[in-house]
Amino acid sequence: MLSFQLLFSLFVIALIIALISGLLFLAPVMPMRYIKLHLYILVMPVLFAVIGFFGIHGQHVLGPFKIDRLSWLLAGFVMALGFIIQKFSMRYLLGDHHYRHYFPLFTAITSFASLAWMSEDLRLMALCWGMTLLCLTLLMNVNRFWKVPRESAKLSSMTFLCGWLAFVG
Repeated sequence: MLSFQLLFSLFVIALIIALISGLLFLAPVMPMRYIKLHLYILVMPVLFAVIGFFGIHGQHVLGPFKIDRLSWLLAGFVMALGFIIQKFSMRYLLGDHHYRHYFPLFTAITSFASLAWMSEDLRLMALCWGMTLLCLTLLMNVNRFWKVPRESAKLSSMTFLCGWLAFVG
């Protein structure tokens, strides 16, 4: 049986690998079929979260993180939703000029959100949630030439900033 420290470490390493994989997809030399490998990489954090949910009992504090069944459930749920959205977007957004920019942002949003749900420290939670909101705003602003997404990104960024500052302050 895996210890909670090892399992959490594997979960964080899988998140880092997924983020690096998303960033690698930005490189123009990376073939478009790499997105399938990226989706397989996204499954790793979900699997570790499911193992943590069923295998780890009780509450454990590991640095600034609280590891219990609820945090594993929420982190796994967020990462599973991220996988489903990216799997759908793989075909849906295929003709888009900014196709490569969506996937690193999707991955960052779900990674930061899952870490926010596992946080024991309010400062870390605020930082992770702020990064989630920043990536969400950047995702809305990927296609800057369309007026509606650009205006939506402006409005959302102001709303997110006010809410985040109220949360932090």
